Amino acid sequence: MYLDVTRRIRRAEQKRQIEELRLQTGASDQLLASLGERASNAKAERDYWFDKAAKLEQANADLQNELNQHRENYRLWGVGVASSDDSEAETEVRSVAAAVQLAEGTLTTLRFLPSAVEAVAASPFDNPAAVYDAFEALDELAKERQKGPLGKRVKEWLSERGIEYAAHEAHTTMGRWRNERQFRDGNNALEIQEHIKFGADGDPQYCLRIYLRWDDTVKRWTTGRVGRHLTNSQS
Repeated sequence: MYLDVTRRIRRAEQKRQIEELRLQTGASDQLLASLGERASNAKAERDYWFDKAAKLEQANADLQNELNQHRENYRLWGVGVASSDDSEAETEVRSVAAAVQLAEGTLTTLRFLPSAVEAVAASPFDNPAAVYDAFEALDELAKERQKGPLGKRVKEWLSERGIEYAAHEAHTTMGRWRNERQFRDGNNALEIQEHIKFGADGDPQYCLRIYLRWDDTVKRWTTGRVGRHLTNSQS
């Protein structure tokens, strides 16, 4: 119904324009009819391409929205996984919070206290992949310790994998800032001095500490903090 009305309006307008042109130029009805037909065909072709362009623009907008949604999903989860065609999926961790989340879900020998999750949420550390690599190394180390004596110091074992480890804090640090090394574990306060080191200048973008403690009873790590450098005599 709508199209029929539109066509009638167009034909009436075309007839009026042809009549005006005939009066102004004295051209024959045959010539004017031919010109009118050509103009109508040209307009129909133009409308067709305009409609096609509008549909392509809408399709492009839909695809862009879909892409933006996928990007937002990756940002929220912080993890991008390579194609499932790979025999070993290559994982990219995009934030330290995502590294902790991924470790919690995949590495059974690491336990993260609420203080660790809270601290990591604000961490701007620029190399989260290295943090996750450290978690994987700690998981591997835990499994080795579950089998029996390690045969070397933890510091040496981790150093061989490019990870800097300290078994305890300096006496001065513990004397003045011991409370910062106390982490709530249920109803208990757990003191943790062991830590993994990334960077040394204190800038949280380039410096991060993982405070963790080996629980020999259950043979796994308890992690109290993943975040900025805690206060010491040099900070």
